[in-house]
Amino acid sequence: MDLETISRLPVLEDYHIARSFRLGAEAEFHNDNIVKLFMDFISRTPYYYQIRYLDKKGRELIKVAKKGALTNLENHGDRKFFKGARRMEGKGIYISDILHSPLRKGFVVHCAKSFQSGWREFAGVVVIDLDYEKIIHIVKNIRLGDRGYAFLIYQFGRNIAHPLFPPYRYNLDNYPDQSLKNLVLDMMAGDSGWKDYSFQGEKNVAAFAFIPIIGWSLAVTIPQVEFRKEAQAIKTRVLQVVFITLIITVAGVTLLFY
Repeated sequence: MDLETISRLPVLEDYHIARSFRLGAEAEFHNDNIVKLFMDFISRTPYYYQIRYLDKKGRELIKVAKKGALTNLENHGDRKFFKGARRMEGKGIYISDILHSPLRKGFVVHCAKSFQSGWREFAGVVVIDLDYEKIIHIVKNIRLGDRGYAFLIYQFGRNIAHPLFPPYRYNLDNYPDQSLKNLVLDMMAGDSGWKDYSFQGEKNVAAFAFIPIIGWSLAVTIPQVEFRKEAQAIKTRVLQVVFITLIITVAGVTLLFY
């Protein structure tokens, strides 16, 4: 949504025109406005590492991080995210693979959308760099019982967030158990529900749900032994409540009858 909003803002068109006609003062004025705009978007979420505006050749014109505008501008004309966004011609958002960034010392995802000028010609690409380490941290913090946890897969079945393994450790070619592969296939199909599976010699049960906007799917899993223990505990508490309610009801009716 932020990429859609940014790519339609008139200030990008004004900046593009000013640069095209070499209007230095106007281009600098619009540059400052875009920096402030990007800072506003970054301040609203902890998950954005930086936001960039690249020209039609892939050269960074504006790069903004949480601390402000950056001056180490680079050329990314040969990068997949730039070429992918350009091919989409403004009709969608290109989401890159999860990449390890030596600069960030962690994982990042490039979300890119091409920007069209008023004449409907390609004028550049807007990129939001997602701090994927924080997404992994969210998934790792989902706990269920003593040994339950969550994991995330993307539309081609590769795991992209797991508390025990790095992204892409498993895919459809190397899941160790067929029942786990079947679970992943259901997740890839966009289904939601429950499913039993085995992993590392232990039987588990997982609840999973699809995330349509990005094609990912999230599962929360727990060993069946622990799941049955929790279910038995709930059953015991329900019976206790029913028994106590019954005693109070009988006592109340007896008192009223008396």
